[in-house]
Amino acid sequence: MFVRTSRTAPAALALALGMLCSSCVLAVGRETRFHDGDDHPDGPQVAAGKDGSGAKGEKSAAAKAKKRAQQQRALELAELELQVAQLEAEQATTEAGRAVEEAHREVDEAQRALAHFQDHVMPHELAEAQLALDRADHRRELAKDELDELISMYAAEEFAELTKELVLKRGRKDLEFAERALVLQQAEQQALAGVELPRRRRDLEHELQQAQNGLADAEAAQRQGAIETQVKLLKARHELEDLRADQDGEADDADGEEA
Repeated sequence: MFVRTSRTAPAALALALGMLCSSCVLAVGRETRFHDGDDHPDGPQVAAGKDGSGAKGEKSAAAKAKKRAQQQRALELAELELQVAQLEAEQATTEAGRAVEEAHREVDEAQRALAHFQDHVMPHELAEAQLALDRADHRRELAKDELDELISMYAAEEFAELTKELVLKRGRKDLEFAERALVLQQAEQQALAGVELPRRRRDLEHELQQAQNGLADAEAAQRQGAIETQVKLLKARHELEDLRADQDGEADDADGEEA
């Protein structure tokens, strides 16, 4: 059996081989472009995968470093604030103690002033007033006795009438002045004992009460200040401890990621 060969067979074979080679060249070129990141079916993001991951890693590291720096600054600030709170607490405690001491001193002075007034001033001034009253009464008695003696002496007819009247007039005036002085001294003694000295005693008692109130206020302020100071210190310590705990936790997380 004979097979007839057509003249067009070599040409068709050549055309087929050429088309095959062209397909290979196109495939190689396309693959090369895929490696370069151009015209990839999944887009340019696939080709840039490694570079994008590196940029994100750098940004994440920078953010962590910034956060650690912020935490460190916050920690340093919290430490300084705790030191300030401690100094303020010491100063407040000292000032409160001084205020209480001053209040005690004022109370002691007020108590001594009242006791001195009651035990010494009042008796002394009352005694002086009584002495002045007794002297006034004594002068009145003397004036009266002298007048009675003058009247008895000039009762005789042999003394001149003018001389008699002058002497008796002077005696009567002395008695009158002595009696008026006695009345004034009695009024002064009564005012001193019944008004002036009690008023001064009440003033001293009021000053003592004010001093005692001041002492109570100072002691209350001292107790309140101690509590407020303790609260401030606790807040400052807790804030510092929280910041340290956060920083330690961040460090542990970083070590875990590196491991």
